Amino acid sequence: CQDCGRTTTVFDGECVGPPAAGPTAVSFTDTDVAADKVSGSVSITRPKKEYDVEGYVVYWGAGNDKLPGSSSVAKVGIPAGKDAAQGKIEWQGPPPETASHLVAYAYNSQGESSTRASAEAHDRIRPTSPPAGLTFTDTNAERGTIGGTITIQRAADETHVSGYEVYFARGSGSKLRRVSANAFVASAGTGTGEGEVVVSVQNKTLPKGAKKLMVVSRYGEGSHREEMQAGPVIKIEDAHVPSGPGQIPAQVSATDDTDGRSKFVSTTVTIERATNGTGITEYVGCWGQLMVPECEGDLIFTAPAEGNGNASITVPVSGELPADSDGWRLLWVFSQNKWGRGEVGRSAHIKDFVG
Repeated sequence: CQDCGRTTTVFDGECVGPPAAGPTAVSFTDTDVAADKVSGSVSITRPKKEYDVEGYVVYWGAGNDKLPGSSSVAKVGIPAGKDAAQGKIEWQGPPPETASHLVAYAYNSQGESSTRASAEAHDRIRPTSPPAGLTFTDTNAERGTIGGTITIQRAADETHVSGYEVYFARGSGSKLRRVSANAFVASAGTGTGEGEVVVSVQNKTLPKGAKKLMVVSRYGEGSHREEMQAGPVIKIEDAHVPSGPGQIPAQVSATDDTDGRSKFVSTTVTIERATNGTGITEYVGCWGQLMVPECEGDLIFTAPAEGNGNASITVPVSGELPADSDGWRLLWVFSQNKWGRGEVGRSAHIKDFVG
């Protein structure tokens, strides 16, 4: 059979035998995300010579070979022109246990081509049972950064749930765009205990637009991974102590000591409020050292940040100086909010008047 370019049987002037060439590529994506159903379009790249091809047939397979004894999942005709052959796969039930690919062959009345093409294929399964809840308290005191323990209430039905993903979300509750790698917060498995799983996050920067946290169920790994599109959402409360020049007391001063005893003082401290008082609940004072904004011992006063509406607050200070004081001491004043006191403060020099 000279036209065939191969050795075949000749009968009534026609080449008799399976197709000489098979498809060069095949592609498929399951567009049905329900369990135990595989559905979608299959695309087959045709060989250059197709004279002895009646169509194409697709099987479940492993690697580049169809499963022994398997029935076809689709038959695809030859389209006009040079376009790829397009067909539809509708498979009810889970794929065969050993199936990992779809394998396509060319066929005619005499059989199937020995050459074939394969593509990885699987049953896409998107979880339908969402996490039952989400809680988080930020314990990182730096503004714009979160850290702490995320607690996820597990889904009621984990049949098709292999883990959970936590993302930053917008104020509306929708997930930040996945084009930003910063949208991802944490991943957790289903755990082995009852009710909840926990995951720790440290020093996670809040991306622009992030107002909430969202947790979704996922199933599968790698290229087989599927996630729910929505889940429980909670508001992020960014814990932070007062910071930045506008959040420390604008100025601190003190009157002369009127006590007269050695290592005892009686003075009035004046605190000029911070220029940015957002979140500041009080100002606290303590004894300290020069150039070291830290408290030595207990606080000696706490003054509410809100009150008479004046730009300054006056606080009487009376008592004993630290034992190592030598004629003077530094009094430090810090801004404080519900998460703690700022790391930078203002100080006033207190001279111990004896006489």
